Amino acid sequence: KALLSDLLEPAVRMSDPDQLVTEFGVPMSVTTTLGSPVYSKGGTIIKAQALQFVYSVDNSRDESQILDFEKAFIGICRDMVMDGISVYCMAERSYRDESDRAVADDQSIVMYAMIIMICYCCSVLGRCHPVHSKMLLGFTIVVTVGLALLFAFGVTSFIGLPYTVLSSMCIFILLGVGIDDAFIIADAHQRFSYVADPAERLGRTLAEIGGSITLTSVTDFAAFVIGASVDLPAVRYFCITAGIAVLAVFAIQAIFFCGALILDGRREASGRIELLPCLKYDRFSRPVSPTSSPENPGQKGEQTLQPLRKAPRQCFCDAYVRSLTRRPSQIVILVFFLAVGSYLTYAGQVFLKKGAKWSDYLPLDSYLLPFYEERESHFGDTAFVNLIVTGREASQGLLIGDASVAADLTNLEASIGLYPQLRSPLSSWWQAYSSWKQLHPQDSLSQWLASSAGTRFREDVVLNGEGAILAARFSAQVDWPSDADEAIEKMDALRQITDAFGAVSVSPFSPNFLWLERYRIVDQLTLQVILSALTGVLLISMFFVPPAVALLVTVVVGLINLNILGVMALWDVSLNVSSLIFLVLAIGFSVDYSAHIAEGFVHYPVGTPAERVSHSVRNLGGSVLNGGFSTFLASVVLSASNSAPFIVMFKMFFAMVVLGLSYGLILLPVLLVTSAELGDWLKLSGPRPSEALQKVGGPPIEHVDDVSKCADACPCQVVGHAQDIAIVTIAAKDQDDTKSRVSF
Repeated sequence: KALLSDLLEPAVRMSDPDQLVTEFGVPMSVTTTLGSPVYSKGGTIIKAQALQFVYSVDNSRDESQILDFEKAFIGICRDMVMDGISVYCMAERSYRDESDRAVADDQSIVMYAMIIMICYCCSVLGRCHPVHSKMLLGFTIVVTVGLALLFAFGVTSFIGLPYTVLSSMCIFILLGVGIDDAFIIADAHQRFSYVADPAERLGRTLAEIGGSITLTSVTDFAAFVIGASVDLPAVRYFCITAGIAVLAVFAIQAIFFCGALILDGRREASGRIELLPCLKYDRFSRPVSPTSSPENPGQKGEQTLQPLRKAPRQCFCDAYVRSLTRRPSQIVILVFFLAVGSYLTYAGQVFLKKGAKWSDYLPLDSYLLPFYEERESHFGDTAFVNLIVTGREASQGLLIGDASVAADLTNLEASIGLYPQLRSPLSSWWQAYSSWKQLHPQDSLSQWLASSAGTRFREDVVLNGEGAILAARFSAQVDWPSDADEAIEKMDALRQITDAFGAVSVSPFSPNFLWLERYRIVDQLTLQVILSALTGVLLISMFFVPPAVALLVTVVVGLINLNILGVMALWDVSLNVSSLIFLVLAIGFSVDYSAHIAEGFVHYPVGTPAERVSHSVRNLGGSVLNGGFSTFLASVVLSASNSAPFIVMFKMFFAMVVLGLSYGLILLPVLLVTSAELGDWLKLSGPRPSEALQKVGGPPIEHVDDVSKCADACPCQVVGHAQDIAIVTIAAKDQDDTKSRVSF
């Protein structure tokens, strides 16, 4: 009470009990100075829970001096200890300092993610055998990601794009996209392990999966290019960097990683130890040679064809694959996804919030968080608004003696005084000058500004050489809703008030307006980006797969994005610029999880739709799952971050991976089977079995699995049969004619 008495002693109460005028004639609002005040019946303040001081800094001084002053100010406030009083502070540099600290602290998160990826890739490809182990190949996968990342950052730096906090997400994009494609290449290469020649083996590998990898890379790139068209600098910078990174990892894996596969195949064929390739492993057992059988192995040193062995990590369990092709389980899957998808879509439409607060981008241990919390608790959610007054023409000054100008300025004060969000009295140089003018009618505006009475308003009025006003400023503190839609309505209401004047032009401005203008169009931008990206996915997919399959893939990708909006609503993630970027990412990841299965389904040349789906899921499902799980592991590290944006990133990546894998590996195969069974509208690409056999002579046969008929129908000899993927390898009976060997 003594402190309040001392503070209010020099103040004179006005007609409004919440407004005071100091002994210097400066208006002061009780509600902006004293937090949570309690009044007596007579209108006297008897208690308050908080006190707020605001210090103005002269920005005309050297910036380094201002920053040093603010740093010292923050240090004094944070070190201040008083009995029964807590001190919270904030300066202009605080937000930037805390953001930079968050980026520096999260560098360790990125390092841990890379370490986890290295361990995971090595464990997936590695074996407990000195020759057959491929741990170094797994390490090579992470190296390709690192090279692509360096290339992308180098190119963007060369063309002058800034590095932002969002640029860190490119690391996790490449960990997801790059490792996914590398696993698919490595698994397909393993399926052709029976081919002796390394170049031919790699050629068959790329012939099988090259189309799907190209499809996913091109569609990812297209999605980011479309995202770069958004008129938001942060989104544009990120999408350009991510697009370059996707193309870079595609090219590096096609050249560098495939070259590593050939070298590793040669090392393995020669029986050399992986970690010590200069040494051979004497106990290395030779695979079956083309001129022998398992019971009569060939001689040491002969060229060999190794039969394909089924690896558990390369395919799903038989029960899961069968469930995708049986009618009862298909009905259950369709009903389940319909129910879950409908609920998430409804949640996204009803409960999804827009906007973000400054505190959403700060570290969880930032000293600014308790400052924002206490200020909002005791003083409400407020914002300072400046009203900039100019002439209707940019070069036209305002003559203070003009009756229309004086009337507009007076009406402006009155109109703003009726604004329902007004928290403190309008800081009005016009009101103070009008009062002065009544006492000193001969003095001009410039003379008043030079006097002691007008000193505090000197920065609020800019005059030209003739004494006319080029620009003037009014300031006020207003209550500002935390809800973005409501805040946009209040901003528009204020603009309607300021647009009602004819002699002067009034432009309201607040830093909050910059955010609100983004939130105003975030719905439109989200719809525009998603629809444009989906259109790009559809058009590009049609170059690789039939239009009907491309349409199914596009529909699945669209459903995934709708469901992600629902997860955002349920997980308290608002729709803003950052989450819009994640939605662009989700399109790329969803294509990766879906297009491989669809492309494998289309290009498998034989069988019923159910058999083709089973083949596609068995051969590619494990690789897609490994890629998705690797992305999930990398994103889990983000949950340990001390930065709120990285925690939001974890939530979004979690939703992308879970929904993307679920829709791509469960719903899409069922849709492919059921749709194909409705009619012959899914056309096959690739040679038929009869066309493949005619390459070595002899009449065509009807079924690829009819091995005995194949041997009787053409001058060839069956030398290997990989039953798990229904591939028959045949070779001419003349063993010297190796060019006629063919697999299909």
